[in-house]
Amino acid sequence: TISPITMGHFSTSLASRQIQNDLMDEILRRTMNPHGIIRYLVEGETYPILESQRYMNKEGLGELYYKYYTNREKSIWFIDSLKAYKNFEKNLLDKNRNYQRNGFFLLVYTGHECDCMTSFKQIFKRLFELYVTNVNILLMIGKHAYLYTYFPFRTHKCHSFEPEMYISFRGIENNGNFSTAKSFYPSKVINMHGCPLTIVTWNFPPYIFVDRDESTGKLLALRGLEGSLITLMAERMNFTIEIKTPKQLNIGEVFENGTVTGALGMVANREANITIFSYVYTAARSEAMLASESYTTIPYVLAIAKGRPLTPFERLVKPFHYIIWICYSSTLFIAVVFIYMLRFIGKTRIINLVQGDHNQTPLTYLLSILYGISIHNNIPYGNFARFLFNSWVLYNLVLRSAYNGELFKMLHDGTTHNDIKTIEQVVQKNYTIYTFASLAEIIKQIHPKANLKPFQGNYSLESTMQRIGDENNQEKIAVCLLKLTIQYYNQMNPTKRVRILPQILLTSPLIFFMPRHSFLRLRAASFVLKTRQSGLMKRYRTLIVYAASKKQRQHGDAANLSMSVLMGLFYIYGVLMILCSFVFILEMLSERYRKLQILLDFLNI
Repeated sequence: TISPITMGHFSTSLASRQIQNDLMDEILRRTMNPHGIIRYLVEGETYPILESQRYMNKEGLGELYYKYYTNREKSIWFIDSLKAYKNFEKNLLDKNRNYQRNGFFLLVYTGHECDCMTSFKQIFKRLFELYVTNVNILLMIGKHAYLYTYFPFRTHKCHSFEPEMYISFRGIENNGNFSTAKSFYPSKVINMHGCPLTIVTWNFPPYIFVDRDESTGKLLALRGLEGSLITLMAERMNFTIEIKTPKQLNIGEVFENGTVTGALGMVANREANITIFSYVYTAARSEAMLASESYTTIPYVLAIAKGRPLTPFERLVKPFHYIIWICYSSTLFIAVVFIYMLRFIGKTRIINLVQGDHNQTPLTYLLSILYGISIHNNIPYGNFARFLFNSWVLYNLVLRSAYNGELFKMLHDGTTHNDIKTIEQVVQKNYTIYTFASLAEIIKQIHPKANLKPFQGNYSLESTMQRIGDENNQEKIAVCLLKLTIQYYNQMNPTKRVRILPQILLTSPLIFFMPRHSFLRLRAASFVLKTRQSGLMKRYRTLIVYAASKKQRQHGDAANLSMSVLMGLFYIYGVLMILCSFVFILEMLSERYRKLQILLDFLNI
């Protein structure tokens, strides 16, 4: 063993105490040999170990002693009666002694009661109420030793405390190593034989869906991310699920004075075996209850309104990022400048080499290719001119096709615009962030200036999400929730979607809580570990959230484009018509002014 073994004895008679002392002396004598590695420290013995501890008082040394031995997983206690056991129980309940009730206990019975099995039953009952299941009682019957234990979960018999003879040591001396065929401490929760376990939870999509029979109210199934986990756990451990809910549907809080309310309070007060409700780990909760291993990890994010609809002009510009617009505009500008430079130089050989023979309108051809207009006449035949021509065609073909495809989607869907990208911007713009009270404390540590409020009253979780998704609502509100919760809401409310900020506030492991020292601890930890390794939790998540993160355009008949959507195109058309009128006036004036005629002829390419 690695952890130390605690030994002690309680007796109600002097003769029994002498027997217990003799047994303990014999154990110490046999284990203390020159080659032994077992060391002993007498319970309560406090002597200085370091020089700095020589001047500490008795209370200080006592606290230091318990600090050194805070993991008491294995204990051997000698008792002679139920009354002696109760003295041991006081030690077990003493928080300063730090007994691990999920550990292993051996009670050596040295009494001479006529009906010791009745006392054993009472001992096992009291130990089960303290969540101690790995316990055996060793006693002598005649000249042979026997080991008794109890199995709280049996077929058609739940919470049984009857003592059962588990191992007989008759003839053990014939085995060379004094070994037995059975495990000294059998697992008592690996198969619970259909016995009920109480789970505190209620409907909380997408984590818990409680399906009940409408007429009888009988539980039919648990679905959802955590509901599937509990259902699988019940199948593997063979227990039945009983659902309990607190009077007021809230998860509760853990206060500094040790009071626990809500669903957490029901588990802390041992009214239920498990509570599961997408809980996050906190130090206060771990002090009041036993936290399970993490079965999945989901980030917390902020959800805000999608923002205002794009303006008609923004819809025309939005298909390309501004960097693409800059690159494309620069390319077009360089091409136009280059054409006019050739025109200004005026050397026919260079112009024919670059533009091609008899190409009198290169700018018109340049813009025709840009708009996708077919060119049939005066196609360049020179190698260099043909290479430039094909490069420009290919360049515009790709960009024009991409622009047309994105523009089509922009005109048909309800794409919106919001300048807020980070959590810092949400705080700076004084948004009211609604979240759970337990999470608000953590957010306040990260962003002290955040305006936080808990879900309550008219601003419940569902109603707040609906407010944010309403395009006509102008409130500056946001919610901080698990990303999976918001994704599920968007999936179920395609017309009132909210926007998820890409920045992650924090990433939290999800756990469930059990009463302190729960007998489910080791078995639940093993189950959760195997479930995570198998990838089942990822599979459950894909079954819950299957819709795309963005709203998909419905196939079928194309939607009618409204005037407001196409207004940007009409604006541009109007500006071009004004420009055309201006050019028309210049053409009319060129008949009177020679210099203006020369300028227009220069630009007319």
